[in-house]
Amino acid sequence: MDLYEETDLLINILKQKGATEIATQLSDSIKYSAIGTEILMKIKYHLNEVLKTPQNYDETIVSLAKSIENRITNAL
Repeated sequence: MDLYEETDLLINILKQKGATEIATQLSDSIKYSAIGTEILMKIKYHLNEVLKTPQNYDETIVSLAKSIENRITNAL
């Protein structure tokens, strides 16, 4: 699964769990950015918001957010 597919999966899970605000922010990061690096930096920013408050999300979301954040860090 590539990075964008993994992020899309996270967005869908967030929506299903009722975390629509962060899901929209992640989705908009992909839709409204011009270049790949910009997209990755925006996604990473929003993932860090999730990771700052892991108690607000279930284990699947936190695990997936960590995985994506690590992949972005390694890519940059």
